[in-house]
Amino acid sequence: MAAFAAALADHATRVSLFHAPLSYHEWTQTSIVQWPFSHMVRGVLNQFDLPDVYTLLAKKQLRIVHPWNARMEPWQKNLCFKHARKLGIHMFLSQK
Repeated sequence: MAAFAAALADHATRVSLFHAPLSYHEWTQTSIVQWPFSHMVRGVLNQFDLPDVYTLLAKKQLRIVHPWNARMEPWQKNLCFKHARKLGIHMFLSQK
C-alpha cells in the first residue's frame, strides 16, 4: 500500500520500501501466503502488478530494501536478484 501512496503523492521525491513484496502474482504461484490480503487491492492483478507500480516510482528514486517473499520471509540475496531481474525491477533493489 505504501507503493500506491507514494505513486499518488506528488510531493514524494524519494521512496524507500522495506520488506516489500516484489510481486502480487508470485502470491498466486505458491500454496502458502503469509501476507495478510489487506496488503493487496482487490482485483489488482486484473489491471497491473507491483512491478508496474515500481517502474512508475523510478522517477522518485525508488529503493526496495530487503524484500520479502510470499511467506513474509527475506529473499535469499542471489534468488532475490534473479527473480527481480526476471520481473524487470532489479535496478530498484538496494545493495545494502
